[in-house]
Amino acid sequence: MMVDLGLDDEASAKTEFDRSSPSSKNEALDACLGCYYLSSLIATGTKRENMVTLSSNLRGYLLRLSQKECTRGKMMYSCIRLQSAIEAAYKGAERQDVFWPADSQLTSDLSLNTPSINIARLTLSLLEEASIYRLQPALLEFDLLKFQSIMSKGRAFLDYFISVPTSDFANLSFAEWERLIAAIHVITEIISAAASLPGIVAAVGEESRTLTRYLECLANRMEKLSQSGRNPGEHPDMFYLFKSVLDLLCPLPLAATYDQGLPPAVNPEPHHGKKRCPVLSGIRETEFWDAYQTSLPADDIDIDLDMLFTNEFLSELSPEQWMDASEDTSYT
Repeated sequence: MMVDLGLDDEASAKTEFDRSSPSSKNEALDACLGCYYLSSLIATGTKRENMVTLSSNLRGYLLRLSQKECTRGKMMYSCIRLQSAIEAAYKGAERQDVFWPADSQLTSDLSLNTPSINIARLTLSLLEEASIYRLQPALLEFDLLKFQSIMSKGRAFLDYFISVPTSDFANLSFAEWERLIAAIHVITEIISAAASLPGIVAAVGEESRTLTRYLECLANRMEKLSQSGRNPGEHPDMFYLFKSVLDLLCPLPLAATYDQGLPPAVNPEPHHGKKRCPVLSGIRETEFWDAYQTSLPADDIDIDLDMLFTNEFLSELSPEQWMDASEDTSYT
């Protein structure tokens, strides 16, 4: 966030804050925008609400940034505008575009053609296309073209992320990784729901096979980027964790039967038997978990995921214990 806002350079670090100084006032506004940006990112993809709002003062500051020739100002404006739209699309809320001017000149500005901005635009395109169908997937049974359009947006996102040069991955921030997770979540969520719709089950099988290949390609990319975790005794890094989770997701629903040339089977009965997140359940069977366990310090605590994430454990908590637990929880 500090890099995106341009507050990480030595000049900013050495400047003493002075409320009467125009530059210090702008830095304070930049910091407020950063708080909004980070809060919005955390709210996207989770059930948490974004408790930070854009005041009229911040909106006016953003509009002034968009009208200047400074690339940094245009970048900040574009980042904030895209993220506010992404959050609204993910939450299924109406976008409030009243105070946003037309951004035709921003989209044509080559200086804004960066992986960060492009990933944000592709994320927004996918989420807006999915919109209500994430909440009511049954509507897709009567709209094959819409299902195919959503999957096309998903492929475009994954295709771009996979094509990002290796050297640029070091520059990706929390925002880009959060958007990758959100995009994969939306894609797999819709495919899983659509797999039980007889009217489009054949298309779901075909898309599942195609998107499984994309995710496998992305997992292979993550494995190559990983610098730690593949050898015994090494603590696995983020890339290796990402690769392990992607391995658990593949193949997507119906992809295996479609590859074997079998007609996709429709199972209208939803599965309620799972006691916890399948990724948490499956992660203990991966090489990542082995690497994580063998690289832990001897005095570290081995977390019992079976106990922590089962419905039985959660149901044993009284309302008072729930309140105590929520008050003691620290989110970092």
